[in-house]
Amino acid sequence: MNLETREGASRFLEQIDGYPPTSDQLDVIMGGPEPALVIAGAGAGKTKTMALRVVYSVAAGRVEPGEALGLTFTKKAANELSSRVAAMLRKAARLGSTALDEETAILSRPQVSTYNAFASAIASEHGLLVGVDPSSRLITDAERFQIVNDIVRGWRGSTEGLDGALSTIIEHVLRLSAEVLDNQLTTDEVREALVGFDEHVESLDYQRLTKTKAGRLFQHREKYATRLIILDMVDAYLEYKRANRLLEFSDQVAVAHRVLLARPQLVEEYRREHRLVLLDEYQDTSVNQALFLAELFGGGHDVTAVGDPNQAIYGWRGASADALSAFKVSFRGAGPVAEYSLSTAFRNRGEILDAANTVAAPLRRHSQQSGLTVPPLSPFTPSGGEVDISFETLKVESYRAIARDIAEYREKHADMNGGRGPSAAVLCRARAAFEPMAKALDELGIPYIAHGNQSAITQPEAKTVRALLRAVISPSRGDELTRFMAYLNIAPADIEALNAVRRRAGKEQERELSVVEALALRDRADLSAAGRERLAVLAGWLSTLTEARYARIEDLVGMAARITGLETEVASRSVQGGIGRASLAILQRMAAGYSEATEGAGLDAFLTWLDMVEDREKSESDDLPLADLALQSGDVTDEELEDPHSVTIMTVHGAKGLEWDYVAIPELRRGGFDLLTKNPAEPWVGCPGKVPQWLRADAASLPEWRWKAAQDRDELAESFTRWDCEDMAEHENRERRRLAYVAMTRPRSRLLLAGYWYEDREKGRKNLEKHRAGKNTEQGPSRLLLGIDADVMGVSLDEWPEVVGEAEDESLSAHWPDDLDRGATEHLRRAADRVAAQTPRSVDEMVEMVSTRSPWLRDSLSDLIALLGGDDADELDLGHLTANGVVAMAASPEDYRRNLERPIPGEPAVAARIGQQVHEHIALQYSVPRTGDLIDVSGEVEQVLGLDLQNPAVSALITAFEELDVVRDGVRPIAIEAPVDVTVAGIPLRGTIDAVFDDGEADGEQRVRIIDWKTGRRPRDADLPTRELQLHLYRFAWAKVTGTPPENIRAAFAYLGEKDPSRRIHDVEPISSEELEERVAGLLEQVRLAGRSRGERTAAAGVSWASLRS
Repeated sequence: MNLETREGASRFLEQIDGYPPTSDQLDVIMGGPEPALVIAGAGAGKTKTMALRVVYSVAAGRVEPGEALGLTFTKKAANELSSRVAAMLRKAARLGSTALDEETAILSRPQVSTYNAFASAIASEHGLLVGVDPSSRLITDAERFQIVNDIVRGWRGSTEGLDGALSTIIEHVLRLSAEVLDNQLTTDEVREALVGFDEHVESLDYQRLTKTKAGRLFQHREKYATRLIILDMVDAYLEYKRANRLLEFSDQVAVAHRVLLARPQLVEEYRREHRLVLLDEYQDTSVNQALFLAELFGGGHDVTAVGDPNQAIYGWRGASADALSAFKVSFRGAGPVAEYSLSTAFRNRGEILDAANTVAAPLRRHSQQSGLTVPPLSPFTPSGGEVDISFETLKVESYRAIARDIAEYREKHADMNGGRGPSAAVLCRARAAFEPMAKALDELGIPYIAHGNQSAITQPEAKTVRALLRAVISPSRGDELTRFMAYLNIAPADIEALNAVRRRAGKEQERELSVVEALALRDRADLSAAGRERLAVLAGWLSTLTEARYARIEDLVGMAARITGLETEVASRSVQGGIGRASLAILQRMAAGYSEATEGAGLDAFLTWLDMVEDREKSESDDLPLADLALQSGDVTDEELEDPHSVTIMTVHGAKGLEWDYVAIPELRRGGFDLLTKNPAEPWVGCPGKVPQWLRADAASLPEWRWKAAQDRDELAESFTRWDCEDMAEHENRERRRLAYVAMTRPRSRLLLAGYWYEDREKGRKNLEKHRAGKNTEQGPSRLLLGIDADVMGVSLDEWPEVVGEAEDESLSAHWPDDLDRGATEHLRRAADRVAAQTPRSVDEMVEMVSTRSPWLRDSLSDLIALLGGDDADELDLGHLTANGVVAMAASPEDYRRNLERPIPGEPAVAARIGQQVHEHIALQYSVPRTGDLIDVSGEVEQVLGLDLQNPAVSALITAFEELDVVRDGVRPIAIEAPVDVTVAGIPLRGTIDAVFDDGEADGEQRVRIIDWKTGRRPRDADLPTRELQLHLYRFAWAKVTGTPPENIRAAFAYLGEKDPSRRIHDVEPISSEELEERVAGLLEQVRLAGRSRGERTAAAGVSWASLRS
């Protein structure tokens, strides 16, 4: 097969991929060894084309597989490209008749990595050449925040003129330090630039300008002192990193660049090692990364950059929109950089591409001015798509229209995707659109998954835990308790009654009392019985968490989830339960990671960090949707994520690279997802976290303000206003067009563009009056919709609609109060009357009604119908498991089931009391309070009495403990009484591991040993397999919670009551997690069957389950 001809190469590639490449793809794949730039439009198959270029180059004998290097941004993308290339290479080897054989395909594999990981490897290996300690440690985003938080809170330098809240100052320091690193600046260079600018504008006496004429230029004087102090704080942060040998990703890229500059011979070595280089999503590279890559592979090397300037939407994290045009200059060799384009879109139908191309037309013209030719996308499938504009009078009506359209599309196309139905997403410019969209879907009973960057911490379950912990650490934050007032269904009248007591007590004490303090005075309030009971529950939660506030942060998070019942609630959901479990699990892991990475980490700092993470859309780790994070954590199943009836709600930034059958884009209105006419993002003069624009490495691609050319203050003000309100607005509008383009190229079949005229009825009437009076008011469709040829549903895009109907509180959302007469509104009373008037349904009627509804509703109600039908003998509702419970299950499933259904308290045993006291004594030997006492809040715990060391039985146990090898050798435990919360066989497992010890290293990896203290004698060998389940579960839990590989965890019982010292330690032979899951699932089934067998016996005796329940 002649791979040098286009025909031969095309036939070969078709055998590899199953489809012949397009002419454009073949140009890229067969391209020569010169540097090349590929403009790859959305859905044009760039990943496949990159993979085929590697395979073709190897098969044609140009390079060996191991000489190819692919760089991309996320681990997920890197894994996808690596897997695809490896599979294609193996297939090519099996075909024969090329330069590739099967042995080479297996043993020599291309290197695929993320940009940061590749730079990190160079910095780590050669950093010493430029004075960077090889032992320097990479810090996480959490640790970075903690360091800056400590510096700002403990600042002893000048604070004169410092303006802003603590969190704002921390954010400025973090942002400015990042800009200094990303642009390879020093703080002295920034200071010098600021002083020069300040001297110039002061020389023009600019402060004599009127505020109207100066506009935002006056922000310079307001922020100047703050900016200089922020620079001093950045110096302190950079010095702290140097002194403690700490690095960020940006540091590593800069260090790698410095290494290459210091040792040019390394450049040649890396070029020989990587003869073929592919750079994915190059439009998203930061200036720092681009400088590093150009130094390494510039000057004519075989490097292909693939990207799309129309999808350059990450400018806020340091990427330059003109990175692709800069590539043509930085990487050219003796000749110009070769240019290719992939403009055939395989994803979108023609009608959808027409809309996307219309929005992107100004972007293509701008690219042409920058020296790039970006052709409009042409569809592989020219017709069959749908594009509609949905425009309504009011905001709430717009979101309801989207929900109705989704419902109709799903019903109409239920046979798509093999009968699973179509996939659908709502892509939002800002997260503020999530809540109204979710509410509209809820009204129609359509399940959804809201996710995006860092969305795990913004899920309702995680927000609820955060609110409770914030109230514990900051009692004055009574606003945090409003979420729990709703969660506990506390009526408004009871809340007001408590508030009245708070105000009276505040007057008596002559100070402002917090809501938390008022809870202690609830007995004075005129509360309903239900309100009093529920407020007591809330007070109990706060008391429990307050007592434990100095425990580990992750323990507090887990405790809050347990005592509030959130853990059990999400585990019991039949729809989206995994997403709730995932959000709580991720929050707990974030807490654990924060504690581990930050010395002296406290709850207050952790919660503040979470607030900042939520506030900004920026994440320095791989941005994964919550669904992906949940799937990786094992807290959610594929079925839950791939449920065709769940609508995805996420930001456009998070959706890049994804696709759905149906996509809706809300808020396409003036002032929403719209183009600007004035006041773009805050200019550098008013933001202490930004460097002066001319210092940025990509300044040439940004609008220039020629402030030095101003001869007087009026000329200065005019030039600033033109730059700020026109040039920068146009620059930001290009960013918004790119965002809209990305959103519009996500759907395969249907695109709905939605907006509205008025926020609500009241504002609508006021704006309509202003319009009729000739006053200018921004209302109507987004300017992004101009020129799009689509049918309009709803109201006109041109004529201002009348506002009809009475004003209503469209944001009202209330739980049903227990006592309807206390604080009930007329709306609630009417609703109650309507419910009361409904005729009760029989089970048969309910079955018939549900059978006509959607499949997900049938599934959700099946358990309820079965329960009402009276056959629940084999139902099993555990809520959660304990390790001891699983052991009891294995000993006798029937006894376990009987005790579960009708628990009978056992008589207190002296041995149990001694065992508890011995555990307490062991914990104190290691100067660690028993964490279990803080964590176990499920019921009242009897006060632990002092240990009687004079008691021979007790002294023998203590002696046995002290004779153990780990104790005698002075091995310090890693953890004592460590609580664990994981999921096994689909059910939450809760337990406390007695002790975890360092077990040395094996093959360079840390090993640990779990020991469970037993105060009894060693049981018979025949009974050991059942008891060992406890340690199997602990191994599984420790591995999952800490990430320690299971093979590096040993586990043993220490039977302190055993008289034979040689038999006191019983090491358990490990089993795999799969086998453990199987055994637990089998035990659960036995317990369930035990209930059924008793039910059959009861029925035979003439007793119904219904009578037993009553």
